[in-house]
Amino acid sequence: MRYLANPSTAAVHEAMRQGLLEMMASPTQGNTLIERVTWGADNGCFTGTYPGDAAFVAWLTARAHHAPHALFAAVPDIVGHAAQTLVRSAPMLPPIRAAGYPALLIAQDGLDDLTVPWTTVDVLFVGGSTPWKLGSAAELVKLGETRSFQSICVIFSRLAGSLIHALVGIRGGIGFV
Repeated sequence: MRYLANPSTAAVHEAMRQGLLEMMASPTQGNTLIERVTWGADNGCFTGTYPGDAAFVAWLTARAHHAPHALFAAVPDIVGHAAQTLVRSAPMLPPIRAAGYPALLIAQDGLDDLTVPWTTVDVLFVGGSTPWKLGSAAELVKLGETRSFQSICVIFSRLAGSLIHALVGIRGGIGFV
């Protein structure tokens, strides 16, 4: 299991250097990436700090030497709205991938009812509400195991223990943040 944390203290930095933790970073966070530490690029949409498309791509591009250690760069999303997220994220998938980062789509409530361009997505982050994660999202991941996104890494956040236990055996690519 992987755990991405904010690089908030010297002790956390040291744990990251030792490989005990991985790093979560975003453009407005203000933290410096730690050399050779595995990390993920958050977009800041959940906290309302997304800097805009051009600034996000510029931030990623300025950190290109860290791209080989990046697990993902999250495309912009609309919290709680899957259809709006697909529309919002579509134009950002190519530039994020072109910058050398695996593109992470944040699944929101209702994604299981939509057509998703899985070939343009490298990582699926299951966000959305807890009831959706415990219901439809879990079914989406189980279905994906035999269908469209077999090669996509799936990441969950803020999960109830029962769902973690139900999903851990499904895919080698499941992680938790």
